[in-house]
Amino acid sequence: MIEIGAFAGSSADAYISATPTVEYTGIDLFGLFYCQESGKEFDPYETAKVLFTERGFSKVTLLKQDLRRLDRLPHEADFVVVDAAHDFENEYADLKLALTANPKFIFVDDADDPTQALPAIEKFLVEDLAGKVAYTVSLDYIGGGLVIKLKD
Repeated sequence: MIEIGAFAGSSADAYISATPTVEYTGIDLFGLFYCQESGKEFDPYETAKVLFTERGFSKVTLLKQDLRRLDRLPHEADFVVVDAAHDFENEYADLKLALTANPKFIFVDDADDPTQALPAIEKFLVEDLAGKVAYTVSLDYIGGGLVIKLKD
């Protein structure tokens, strides 16, 4: 499994907990953030590392990487999660990048934004996946999700 946009690992915690034998690669810039509530800097990379260690997840790789500098994902994966920047250009670029892992499934998180994410997803489905989709399933939750099953 590869997650594009791993941030601090909370989504990965759910994915890995559901499939404990999975080999997980999370890719993100992992830049520092300022927490207004605490007044302190927040390091998502260190937070994810601590989370995964405490949860006993041993098959985890975190890559600090600018996604726009990648031509390909680092390895093939059956399941790719697209959950990084959600503006049109980055969403579309991340979807195309997901294909380089030769996945069976692509899961798009926060897919319901009608001004940015949805147009990027529609373009991807029409232009890049024409005739290659077995089915799609929309998931109804805050932000929405979309499962894309690619044909074998």
